[in-house]
Amino acid sequence: MRAALAALAAVLASACGARTPLPEDTIGDASAYDASDATGTHADASGDASACVPSRPDGGACNDLVAVGPPIAVTCERGQPPIPRGGAIADGTYVLVSSRMYGTCPAAESDRIVWDVCGSAWATIQEATIGLTTSRNISGVATATGTTLAFQTTCAPPGTLSATFDYDATPTSLRLYVHGYGPGTVRVDDFTRQ
Repeated sequence: MRAALAALAAVLASACGARTPLPEDTIGDASAYDASDATGTHADASGDASACVPSRPDGGACNDLVAVGPPIAVTCERGQPPIPRGGAIADGTYVLVSSRMYGTCPAAESDRIVWDVCGSAWATIQEATIGLTTSRNISGVATATGTTLAFQTTCAPPGTLSATFDYDATPTSLRLYVHGYGPGTVRVDDFTRQ
């Protein structure tokens, strides 16, 4: 995961540069936020579950997400990765369930990644263990076009850049194709909507 975070940070840093997160780096109406939900909330202040509310900054972090689920080992795969199909991305919280590297394999790594999707407002916590465990909270704006997802950070640790992914989506799942690991290498992360 450290390699994945480093690759994501490198891609994001080259696109827009790094800056210190500011208090105004939030999206949405804070009055509708439910602070009791550590993974973000997908109901508005009236309890309407059809509306979503983006995750909020918390304790100096860019969002209030916490890493959940078991650590997922990054596996090495031979052959070609699947072909991205795109699709409609449903609002919700997505938890990493598998991670496969096609091309050059990294050192042994296990990750816990959560994405909170609320329209174009996206937030993530990415926890990687490669010997030591590192964790990063990142928030931004996502725009899907065809099979490509452009993620522009609005709040991130220094050195984190905006990124572009290929993706697949169903009503209950999200697959992100992460590039930037080297020529011919792509990481395919599968998430289940909670």
